[in-house]
Amino acid sequence: MLPITKSVAKEILPLVDKPIIQYAVEEAVACGIELVIIVTTQGKTAIEDYFDKNIGLEHVLQQRGKIDLVEKIRHLPDMADFCFVRQKNRWD
Repeated sequence: MLPITKSVAKEILPLVDKPIIQYAVEEAVACGIELVIIVTTQGKTAIEDYFDKNIGLEHVLQQRGKIDLVEKIRHLPDMADFCFVRQKNRWD
């Protein structure tokens, strides 16, 4: 998957119309999971950002009349409670 994975976490690479990790989260939530714990490593803050609110992006999309996209991104952090844990480097 190089060279794209040098700058983009594999978990957020798109599969059809959304990141791969979103499919797993949606499936877990559909099964009743309310707390999603995602283990990350250095350089994977984009995963945390993806499931967080982004008021600035929502505002820009609203100004451009893309209300359907606003609803899609507004839904992400409300799917479940998210907890992100950074895995220690095993060589430390």
